[in-house]
Amino acid sequence: MNNNTEIQKTDLAQWAETAKYRKENKKWLRYSSKIALRILAAIEDIPDMNQKKLAELAEVSPQHISKVVKGQENLTLKSIARLSEILCKELIEFPSYKYNEKRSYNLTFVAVQLFIDIPISISTSNKMEYIQQENGWSVHRSVSTEYNNIQTIEL
Repeated sequence: MNNNTEIQKTDLAQWAETAKYRKENKKWLRYSSKIALRILAAIEDIPDMNQKKLAELAEVSPQHISKVVKGQENLTLKSIARLSEILCKELIEFPSYKYNEKRSYNLTFVAVQLFIDIPISISTSNKMEYIQQENGWSVHRSVSTEYNNIQTIEL
């Protein structure tokens, strides 16, 4: 009976320690579990992909990938980016904020020859496009500017 009581005390201490750890690390553990679910979904979507093959492509151990897909690994942005490239899926996304929203400018230019004011509306937007090629993914950035409904695109 004494041995059984010691086991219960050990289990209770481990449970309390685990609960404390989860509480202290709640935020990043939640992020990590969301990334883990996206990785598992991406693995399912790619024919012949599994955790072992992902580990080989990422040049990490299968044990590391196992911890990642369990949501138990505090991933760096670099490792998230690497896994995203391998799986051809964005594992994290960022919401729009005031500095990356479409900008619109209303400018008035003076036509010197005609001596009249001409209102010109200018709006610009940036677009990132990912294109899969034989040797991996390439990123193309296009900047679109519109002057009074005449659109110019720079690549």
